[in-house]
Amino acid sequence: MKRIETIMRRSELGRFYQCAGKLGIFGFDLSEDHAALKIDFAVRDTEAKETVHAVLDQVHPDSIAIFKLDNEPASESSAVTFFGAARTIETRGMR
Repeated sequence: MKRIETIMRRSELGRFYQCAGKLGIFGFDLSEDHAALKIDFAVRDTEAKETVHAVLDQVHPDSIAIFKLDNEPASESSAVTFFGAARTIETRGMR
């Protein structure tokens, strides 16, 4: 499983709801931090890339990240990938 975390402006929330419904995402955590919203949800490993690309395409969030979601501690080979508006950063070995 992967946990996807996205940061977006409040004005993008309606587009996220529509996108989530199309993707079959009906459960997510929503929190507000200053003027931005943070949304967390989980998807199967095989659906992570497709889901991230759909959210980027349809919602245009400020940032989106994919985290490995399992019961084992992160290893040097596990990766967390962050997608921002202008760049992609891959971080290895996060604990």
